[in-house]
Amino acid sequence: MFGIKNRGVGYLLFILLFFLAAFRGANVGSDTEDYISVSTIEQKAFYADMSNLEFDDLGSRIELLNNFAYKLISIIGGDGRLILVFYASLMLFSLYKAFKRFGVNVVYGVSFFVILEFFFISFCYSRQLCAVGILLYAFSFLMDKGTRSLWFFVFVLLATSIHSFSIFCFLLYLVKYIPIISKRNSIIIFLICILLIFFRFDFINRLSLMLDIEHINDYVSDYGGVVKRTPLSYITRIINISFLFYCYYKYKRQVFENNKMLCNLFLISIILYSFLSNYAGLISRILYDFSIIQCVFLSAFLSQKGIWNSTKTLILFLLFLFVHTGWNSNFEQVLESNYYLMNF
Repeated sequence: MFGIKNRGVGYLLFILLFFLAAFRGANVGSDTEDYISVSTIEQKAFYADMSNLEFDDLGSRIELLNNFAYKLISIIGGDGRLILVFYASLMLFSLYKAFKRFGVNVVYGVSFFVILEFFFISFCYSRQLCAVGILLYAFSFLMDKGTRSLWFFVFVLLATSIHSFSIFCFLLYLVKYIPIISKRNSIIIFLICILLIFFRFDFINRLSLMLDIEHINDYVSDYGGVVKRTPLSYITRIINISFLFYCYYKYKRQVFENNKMLCNLFLISIILYSFLSNYAGLISRILYDFSIIQCVFLSAFLSQKGIWNSTKTLILFLLFLFVHTGWNSNFEQVLESNYYLMNF
């Protein structure tokens, strides 16, 4: 797969992913039935009316584009499944445009979107992954200089109108002013990230519950606090962080002004992964918004000429690939589902 550079193959992969995401069975994904239910359509259509804007449940009410999509479905009397088509279309189109703007191979980008499990996560959190696709496109404008980089804010705002958690990504604009970290500091950060894997204290979700906003409190209380870990899960996360840091260190040695931003965004995603993946609920969901940049960085790193001649790179990549695919049963659920189109 990683030797393929034909653009047509990339298009074919996008079409395949679109079919799986847009026409999956209602049993695939924890929230799919809720997305397409009549009660959700009525509620979101009600929120689309700006006169109904209140502070209560503010997160859902500011997701205007999402609410207007439901409002349109309500007006035309369409099937609730149209929202899945909307999410899948916008997510994959945004990803394609992002991969092109970053200048990475589309086949690589799509492959890592699947390998890193973002695609499978989209079955449960379709709305958020739709926003994540837009966020990745927004990140590409951080590579630009001058007023063109301000488009970053426009697309982050658009993503926020679909999923309110995207609003935290406005902070990433500050990454433009962070210099490349030295080798010594990179090693220190790597060791800190390994230690953060074992840092387990539920103060973040407790702090979230102090915010008297129903939309946020529901996420925290429903999903719980600290994630229970097994020895195998710790080994998995150590392998992940080791491989990601190896790619970061090797790639940043060739850094020049055009990819400094990409390196910094990637490093931030590693730090957040090592810490925030300890948590469930609100905190773990925010992590997806930042870690999507890994699809681009790994595509750029592994598409370099001669990179596969390194035995170390090959071994680390195979270990990384194994922990992401060998222990993932989500794909079996997708294949076994009753697809909507099969009813015709």
